[in-house]
Amino acid sequence: MLNEKQSILDTNVNTLNSVIQASNSSINNSLDASSRFLTVVSIILALLALLLSWYVNRMASKIEKVEMKVNESLLKVTELSGQVSTKEEDVKKLVDEVNNNIEKLYARIRREDTKSLLVRLVEVPEDIDNIINLLFARDLEAEDYDVLKQAYQKCVDNMPKDSDSDGFIYGNTSDGYVALFFQHFLGRSIEDDLLRDRICDFMNEGLSTAFRNDLNNEIDSLGDTLSKTNLSFDRVEVLSKFINALKTSSNTKDNPEYLDRLRKRINDGFLWEQAEKNNGDSKDQPAKEGQGEAIDFTE
Repeated sequence: MLNEKQSILDTNVNTLNSVIQASNSSINNSLDASSRFLTVVSIILALLALLLSWYVNRMASKIEKVEMKVNESLLKVTELSGQVSTKEEDVKKLVDEVNNNIEKLYARIRREDTKSLLVRLVEVPEDIDNIINLLFARDLEAEDYDVLKQAYQKCVDNMPKDSDSDGFIYGNTSDGYVALFFQHFLGRSIEDDLLRDRICDFMNEGLSTAFRNDLNNEIDSLGDTLSKTNLSFDRVEVLSKFINALKTSSNTKDNPEYLDRLRKRINDGFLWEQAEKNNGDSKDQPAKEGQGEAIDFTE
């Protein structure tokens, strides 16, 4: 009986060991499966997190670009609004000038037209023949001197060295520029080494064809220039030539007020005495050919 019970007990123990081993094996398998599952899930979650991060960054970048475009659009709208407002003000001013100050508007239009004429001369210097009478009737500004000189220089450079062709009303086309310099920029032209000799040769003709207001402006312009003491040329020689032109020109020889105006404008007694002395020394010399002959600018 003991042996049988021992045998039954051994059988039960073996059975229990088998169950325990099977249970342990099953638990181990479950733990391994759970571990692999958690690993896979972790990898998936990490990938999802990376994907989500990329997506968020991409959307943030797009949103930033959209915001920049919106800001740029708003800025353009603001600028456009400002331009519209400015144009509106300009239109109001223009309407106001048309209604209440047409002379000021015409002066602005005339000034812009003068600028365009000068630009035209720079492009086509030979067109002075067609434009000169318009510029004679305009008031040129100080800034126009450089533009006019640029056109004159191009005209001189383009002329054949042995050319004898007639120009507008002078020996050649470039003389038209000299007449404009004489009328509008006499003092400044005298200071210019490129123009001084030609201006001096043109004094008699220039005075003979000038109107009273032009004569006054030319005298004042030259007087202001010759009153300077730091000039690089002989002031006495230039003043002598101009005094002689005033005394012989058909427009000024019988009008001593022009000579008096020049003397007051110079305001340099020694310079005036020297110039008068030079004229006194040369008064018996024959006049240059063409002196005193008026040139008709309207021909």
